[in-house]
This record gives sequence, structure tokens and C-alpha cells, in this order.
Amino acid sequence: MTTSLRKGLGLIDILAAVERPLGLTDLSRRAGLPKSTVHRLLTSLTATGFVTQETDGRYALGLRLFELGSRVAARLDIRQIARPQLRRLRDMTGETAHLGVVLDDSVVYLEKVDSGQKVQMSSRLGGRNPLHSTALGKALLAFGSQELRERILAGPLPARTPRTLVDPDRLAEELDRVRRRGWALDDEESDPQVRCVAAPVIDATGFAVAAISVSGPSSRVTKRTVRPLAEHVMRTAAAVSRSLGGLPAREPMVSG
Repeated sequence: MTTSLRKGLGLIDILAAVERPLGLTDLSRRAGLPKSTVHRLLTSLTATGFVTQETDGRYALGLRLFELGSRVAARLDIRQIARPQLRRLRDMTGETAHLGVVLDDSVVYLEKVDSGQKVQMSSRLGGRNPLHSTALGKALLAFGSQELRERILAGPLPARTPRTLVDPDRLAEELDRVRRRGWALDDEESDPQVRCVAAPVIDATGFAVAAISVSGPSSRVTKRTVRPLAEHVMRTAAAVSRSLGGLPAREPMVSG
């Protein structure tokens, strides 16, 4: 962590510990820093919304922190709501169940329930993967914001395996199919020996805030079993969506 970042976070901690705005002199004294340094840090923090300056010149925490805190709380709520559903999904399918969200244009694994099978998935909580090469990511792209979709389609789209969709037009067509049928498939596109089926979790805004999947070795998750698995995944995602006040992307009825 850089010195400036550490000092800036220190100012945020000071403002969070009091119930009233603080002036430059008071902040300088509490932080043990020169006024010029504090003023420079506050200028940056104010410009990014982490701190706000009152009409009398004093400083308080900004709404940007509230926004970030709300996002974290929402994700924690999703994790708590989804956990028992993921266990049921694992029990029904016999495969590893995941909950993923978008972070910095990647899919991050927020929850994982391992299968009881001998061969386990190598994914880990907090781990990241590209959106375009994973079932979770494609579900999030297909039912997420247009801005996110356009940004990812603009590339680059690195190949993880020979089956990864690296052509933007082909990926766009695939995302359209995902929207029509309500589920996404990673057909050995992220790992050459793994298949994954995912469906979006939709909240009250109508957009995907997460996605749920089952993954397994291609020897177990075969092309014949993909559609039955998709029905289980969609049913699980629909249950979590309703718990969040949203409507399912599609009722659990698998089609081509």
C-alpha cells in the first residue's frame, strides 16, 4: 500500500469515527499530518466522492462509501440466501455448485459447494475467471447491463482453450442464445476437461446481480446431461431471484 493511500484511508477512518464534519485544522491534528498534505488528500477524496465538503468548509464522508457499502452488503445477502440453495443443487446434481458475481470485468466466485465426487473442481472462493469463457460469466453478460456487454465484446478475448469464443460476433450470438433459453454453457472453454452450466440471478432492477452454476469433469457432465442440469440450475437461480425481489430470467423449462 502506498503512503498516500494509507494516509487517505486514515482520513476516512477519522471521519467515520466522528458524528460531525471536521475542519482542515482538526483533521490535520487528529491525523498528525501537515495541513498541506491533508488538503491535498482531501481534494482527491472529494473529487472521487469518498469525502464531501460542507458549505462551511468542513469535511464529512461522501455517498461513494455508502454506495460501495451497499454493494458489499447486497453481495453478502446474496451469499447467505444462495448457500442453502447451492447445497440442494449440489445434492440434486452430484456436481459442484458455484455462486459468482462481476468484479472488475471478471467473474468472482462468491460461494462454492463441493461435490462428493472423487474428482473435485479447482475453483476457489475469491478466485477470478474471464467473463467470456465461463458459463457464470456468459450468464452475467447476457442478463447484465448493455455497457458491460459492449465493454467485454470490445475485447480482448483471450483463449483459455481451443474452444474459447474469441470472435466478438460469435460471442454476441452466443449471448443472444443464452438470453433466449435462460442458461449458459461453458463447453470446455475455460478448462479443456470441464463443462459448466449457469443461470442468472435477477434482482428487483431486472438485471443479473449474480449467477449460479454446476460444474464437473466432461466425463460426468456430458452433452447428454447438460440440458437436465440446466433445468436444475435455472430452478435454483429462480428461487434466489425471487428471494431478492426479482423475477427469474426464464421459468425452469429447458429448450434448445
